[in-house]
Amino acid sequence: MPVNQKLKEIIDAATPLFAGEAEVVRTYFDWSNRTAATDRKWIAHQCFKEFYGSGYGEPEHGILVEWGQQMIDKRPELDKGMDRHEMLQLVEGIYAEYHHYCLFADIYDNLGAPGEAKLIPSALKNWTEGKTLDDYRLDLRMTHGELGQAAMDFTEGGYCTLYHEGTKLAGRGGIDDQIAAACQIVYDDEVGHMLKGVVALGDYDLDDAGWALVKEKVVGQLQRRIHMRNGQFSYPLSQERIKAIHAGDIEPIAFDYSIMNKAA
Repeated sequence: MPVNQKLKEIIDAATPLFAGEAEVVRTYFDWSNRTAATDRKWIAHQCFKEFYGSGYGEPEHGILVEWGQQMIDKRPELDKGMDRHEMLQLVEGIYAEYHHYCLFADIYDNLGAPGEAKLIPSALKNWTEGKTLDDYRLDLRMTHGELGQAAMDFTEGGYCTLYHEGTKLAGRGGIDDQIAAACQIVYDDEVGHMLKGVVALGDYDLDDAGWALVKEKVVGQLQRRIHMRNGQFSYPLSQERIKAIHAGDIEPIAFDYSIMNKAA
């Protein structure tokens, strides 16, 4: 499919930062400071993200109940003002997100000592860098409305770098094989959603100032995503390295334009 030139410029600005997020994860998995405790930490944080979304869900129930309430609210409209396939997307979405939570929660439990309490959603907490990202995204939605949401959707999942790097653990054995299997499932579920956010941004008819704003907000989110992942994974990268990545000292990820056709 033809690519909007302005969209391509944003992709070009994003790919070094996608690579930075991938570097955090890749560095952690081969890090000498990696332990079962640090694995449990990052997995618990990931469970928070899977269960509570961007961190502004209802604190007891998270997206499970929020999305369920959407289905209840929309039920009277089914096959009247609401197409049944739109409802199907809600059902599939809530299944996928809860499935992802279960995958990581099971690994967390497997890392625990015999008899140790299992993970429960109410015990999950956001972390400093995660909240910084969430605050930035909340302000983006509130300040820039639909365009802010489009910039958010573009960055959702960070090009699935966590899951892609996680799949590379396959064959190492033990908990790494469990992480790889979970990441493969989530990657397969999420890559299409991520690409829809990329494709949708290209449909906007903006002036130069509008595209400049979107680029600024995409870069702002992706820079904060690197810090978010670094905190999640117990800081395998130094702040000096992150500053260098922000400055462009990294080989960009090669964006696969061919798979955008699947999301069109």
